[in-house]
Amino acid sequence: GIAKQAGVPWVMDIKDSWDTFIPVPLKRILASRYSDAGGLTVNSRFEADISRRWFPQSPVIVYSGVATNLIQSREMRWSVNDFRITLVGSTYRRNELEVFMEGVRRWLTSDKSPGRSNVVFTYAGGDAIVVKDASRVITGMCRVEILEYMPLEKLFRLCADSAVNCYMWSPTTFHHKLLELLCCRSPIIAIPGEHTEAVEIAEKVKGDLFCCATPDDLAHHLQ
Repeated sequence: GIAKQAGVPWVMDIKDSWDTFIPVPLKRILASRYSDAGGLTVNSRFEADISRRWFPQSPVIVYSGVATNLIQSREMRWSVNDFRITLVGSTYRRNELEVFMEGVRRWLTSDKSPGRSNVVFTYAGGDAIVVKDASRVITGMCRVEILEYMPLEKLFRLCADSAVNCYMWSPTTFHHKLLELLCCRSPIIAIPGEHTEAVEIAEKVKGDLFCCATPDDLAHHLQ
C-alpha cells in the first residue's frame, strides 16, 4: 500500500519457508496479495526453490551475514583445557535428539574418548528442559551444562571454544546457524543430515561439516 501510494516499487524479503510457516488456507491468498513486488530476495537456494512455486518474481539469493567481530581465527581460543561438545538451537524431533545423546554416550564409553573429567556437554538454546531430560543417559559420564538464551557474542565465544559444535537439522528450512558456526572454525556435526546446499557452502569455505544419522555415526566422528 505505501509503495503504491508513493509510486515506487517495493522488494519482498523472505527469510522463513513459505511452505512451513504460512497457514495452508492463507498460502495462495497471501502470495497473490504480495505478487506485485518489484523484486524478491531470499536467504538460500533452498528458499529460492520454494519461492518460485508461489511468486512470479525471480528470486535473488542473499545469505544472511555475520558480524565481522565474530569471525574467528583458529588461533584465538579462550580455553583449551576441556573437550567441549556444544549443541545449539532447536531440537525439533525428540527421537533424533535421543539418537544424538546415544551417540555421545557410546563415544564416552569407548576407548577413543579423552578422560571424562575433561569432557563437557553443553546445550544452549530454547529447548533446555527437553535436552536436560534427554541428557540423563550421560549423567555421571561427563560434565553437563544446560544453558538457555544468551547474547550472541557470548554464544559465539562458547562455540568458538568448543571442540565440536552440533545442531539438529530440520529439512523444512535452511539453517543460518551453519554460517555462524562456520565462523567459529570448529568442526560441526548436523543431525541427522543437511541440504546439499549447506554441504557445498561448508566445502567452499573449507569448513568441517559432518552429517550423522545414527549413534554410531556420531560416536565415530567424535573420535
